[in-house]
Amino acid sequence: MEISLWHCGIEPIRHDRELWEVPDGEEPFDGTNVPNSVALSGTIERVSADELLYVDDSGISLQFVPDNGTEPICD
Repeated sequence: MEISLWHCGIEPIRHDRELWEVPDGEEPFDGTNVPNSVALSGTIERVSADELLYVDDSGISLQFVPDNGTEPICD
């Protein structure tokens, strides 16, 4: 699974025909300050009906939840 970034954080992903996002305020980085060590590819696992766990090849983990349809808050 590959993830991509934009200036406000992590782009939503499509998994099992559903759209998922990292909850607002829980992104560990945004598109302007992502550490060079982050691979932006890794594995995804469904851990519950409303949670996916992404583990980047660099070792970081991200929680994804069903997309709520609103744009993220950009600081």
